[in-house]
Amino acid sequence: MKAIGQCQTCLNEGVSAGIIPQKGHYPGDLVEGVSAEINDSFLAYFTCSKGHKSIGFLNKHRFEILLESGLLAYLSGFPGEAVLSFAASLERLYELFIRVVLHKRGISLENVDTTWKQLAKQSHQGYIPTRQLPCCVLLFLRSL
Repeated sequence: MKAIGQCQTCLNEGVSAGIIPQKGHYPGDLVEGVSAEINDSFLAYFTCSKGHKSIGFLNKHRFEILLESGLLAYLSGFPGEAVLSFAASLERLYELFIRVVLHKRGISLENVDTTWKQLAKQSHQGYIPTRQLPCCVLLFLRSL
């Protein structure tokens, strides 16, 4: 997924030169728009045409990004990709719910993370046939 932003260095240079006001709105064409791919850590590394490098951070949950990706895929005529993104979004929403519930019930985030990593390993190796089983194991962790 791509992120669109503005070069912060160019923006600061425009403010220093008096081209762009320090406060308020300014026309978007005063600063060049740049785009970059968002990585798994929600970071986007931008480089503008002047060679300035900057990093942007997407402040959203994984399920939100996957849901938006599914919507864009569907609207672009890729129903198969849309279904996969929607399914992955739902799994990430379940994961967030489980983590919040366990944290609220007093399970330390370290224990949840450790258990989740072990379950993810087993799931990717084919030992666990569905994603629902890890949920049951994590809820079992609460009963210990």
